[in-house]
Amino acid sequence: MKNKLIFVKIGLVCGAGVVSILATAGRLQAQNNLQAVKEVSLNKIPLTSQHLSQTDVSPGMLKASQITARNNISAITRAQCVYFLEKQLFTSNLDDLGIKKMYSGSKYYSYRIEIINPTLVQNVGTPTIDNLKSYVGFAYATKDEFGAFIINTMVCESRQPSKTPPPPPQMKGNEPECPAGFDKI
Repeated sequence: MKNKLIFVKIGLVCGAGVVSILATAGRLQAQNNLQAVKEVSLNKIPLTSQHLSQTDVSPGMLKASQITARNNISAITRAQCVYFLEKQLFTSNLDDLGIKKMYSGSKYYSYRIEIINPTLVQNVGTPTIDNLKSYVGFAYATKDEFGAFIINTMVCESRQPSKTPPPPPQMKGNEPECPAGFDKI
C-alpha cells in the first residue's frame, strides 16, 4: 500500500540584492516508512539518502543523492545571502544559518563552509562515497554605484565524480568562477 504525502518546502531566493520567499510543492511517496513520514512531518526535509544503507546504493540512488546535494548547496548558499543582508558578513557555521540539523546528518555527503574573504563564501558538498559528484556554491557581495550591497550566488558541479574538495575559486574581477573541473549549473 502506497501513501502519498504532500509537503510544501519554503526557501529563500536572493540575487541582485533582492530577497524573496519561494514556496514549492513537492510529492513524496512513502512506502510503509513511518520514520520517513514522521521526519518529513516534523519539518526535517529534505528527505535524503541518509535513510538508506550503503548497500542500497543503485545508479538511481546515486543520481537522487547528487540532486539532493545540489539542492542542499543551493539552500545553504541562499541562506548565506540572507545572513549577509542581516549581519553584513558571511558565516562559516551552519548553526548560524539555522539549518545545521538539516545538513549535518547526510550519509553520502559532508557539507562545510569556507569564508574566502569578507565578501565571498564557498559552500562545499563533498561525497563520502565513490561515484558521486561534488558541489560548490558561492555567495558573494558587491556594491552598486550607490554603495548598496548586491548579493549574488552561483552553484557549480564537478564534471567527474570526486571525493576531493574543490579549491577556492578563481576570480574574474569581483566575481568567482567555477573551480577547474567544475561547471556552473
